[in-house]
Amino acid sequence: AQTPLRCGKKEGLLSMSVLKKDLLVPSQRQIALLDAERITSHLDPAGMKSAVAKGFLALAHGRAVQPPQTMVPLPDELGDFIIYGAAELDRGLIGVKVSPYLVERGRTHGDPVTAYTLLISLENGEPVALCDSLALTAHRTAATTSLAIDHLVGSRTRNLAVIGTGPLARLHARYELESRNWDRVSVFSPAIASDPARIKTWGHIMPIDRIKVASTLRQAIADADVVMLCTSSALPVIDVSWLSDDTVVTSISTNAFEAHEIDPATLHSFDVFCDLRATAPVQAGDMVIAARDHGWRSDAIVADLPELVSEQRPGTREGRRYFRSTGLGIADLAAAAFVMDEIQCKLTSESVKG
Repeated sequence: AQTPLRCGKKEGLLSMSVLKKDLLVPSQRQIALLDAERITSHLDPAGMKSAVAKGFLALAHGRAVQPPQTMVPLPDELGDFIIYGAAELDRGLIGVKVSPYLVERGRTHGDPVTAYTLLISLENGEPVALCDSLALTAHRTAATTSLAIDHLVGSRTRNLAVIGTGPLARLHARYELESRNWDRVSVFSPAIASDPARIKTWGHIMPIDRIKVASTLRQAIADADVVMLCTSSALPVIDVSWLSDDTVVTSISTNAFEAHEIDPATLHSFDVFCDLRATAPVQAGDMVIAARDHGWRSDAIVADLPELVSEQRPGTREGRRYFRSTGLGIADLAAAAFVMDEIQCKLTSESVKG
């Protein structure tokens, strides 16, 4: 089976036979099996963000398809699994990610969630790669958020607030710090407020002395130009009355039913943006509740990411702006294909040198 190769600006076809044997599952098709360690070593924020942007651009130009995600409950309260699918013509790939939430795994392993992405060639329908997608999911989420911020912030943006201090929050901060120069970075979570020494885990992102550990949530978001909500909360995290009149708020999705990090009743006070207008209103808990209980309408969405990256619709650069990400298969496909390309390019280079 063959799959597109993108090394720099060159595109072509690369036989899977160039992959080292330790990458391959013994089979007639030679599927590349990419584990978490190998994937993590090839995750570059700038490259990942560019790859995700190309995926949204493909949607805008009709070169990709993005069906709604499907959540399937398991019987006997064992958990559930979510299926994220997409196809992109220019990459020549179908991508299907399956992310189970398994209650028993949570008891035995501590983390109930896994995720794997299968890439399939549009040329011949053969499987190309199977990727451990937990790290990929975190990176595509951070890349999606940062991509939206690119189109929403004004020229005077100076202060960043990150709400949450887990791995996903740190990754969001990393992507933003590599995208823009921030005068101040404020961080808050209940855990770090009670133990400020935890901020040491952020040392690989930026010098600790440049991070302001806020003692309260209100202090963290005071005068913030951008507030990134990176929590697993199913209920509102901030009081929007604490925000300035010129603020970008971003929010991500969790597995909790109708999860929302802002009060849905306040959605009408924002210019609202999302990753995809066709799917976010039926998947984002805040939008679902706002429409059901507070008279909000999905046609109030100013633009989605395909429209922003293709410049079909401009982002607003002032006022209160809200970006909601729900997680899309096109971003999962782009993330997996990017890592696959990076590994293929490296192996090709080593093969040529050898």
